[in-house]
Amino acid sequence: MLGIEHFHEIAIEYQEEGGERLDASIRDALADVERLVSRLQRERAAVREAVSA
Repeated sequence: MLGIEHFHEIAIEYQEEGGERLDASIRDALADVERLVSRLQRERAAVREAVSA
């Protein structure tokens, strides 16, 4: 066991088709990554604050 408790999946689709659908999927995936990173940073900060209180 690696100690992994959670994982998150963000996919890029339409690679075989290319074009606008692929471009939109890439944009959506990048936005999802940004949202996920922000959420995880907030959660980590909340845990640190709770532990140090």
